[in-house]
Amino acid sequence: MELDPFMKKKPDSIKSFIASETPEIRKELKKLYAIIKKAAPKATEKLAWQMPTFHQEGNLIHFCSFTKHMSVFPGGDAMKLFKSQMKGYTTSKGTLQIPYGEKIPATLITKMVKYNLKYNLNRAKTKAAAKAAKKKKKNR
Repeated sequence: MELDPFMKKKPDSIKSFIASETPEIRKELKKLYAIIKKAAPKATEKLAWQMPTFHQEGNLIHFCSFTKHMSVFPGGDAMKLFKSQMKGYTTSKGTLQIPYGEKIPATLITKMVKYNLKYNLNRAKTKAAAKAAKKKKKNR
């Protein structure tokens, strides 16, 4: 996000982040937001590292706007797993760039969010079970 120097304060929510952008970029970010929200309807919304973030038992995905593209940051594991579906996009270890005006890869983003959600829920379940076992052992 390129913060307007005349803005009085930084955005404090995903909605204010989107609202702070130009109408053209705002339109694209709203589409991306809807795709992510549909994939993880129970996720908490927040700003992390000044980027819109969806969180449920851990971060699911971040996104951000730039001059010529928006980027999604699903994490390295999701990027590796779905790399073959990213042909034609600029990528890095943890980032997928989507140029403005191009079709947003909704199916791919949905798969990455759901993958991260499943991973986070399994990790939370495993941690809870380990904690319960430790507590049970301690109470013997």
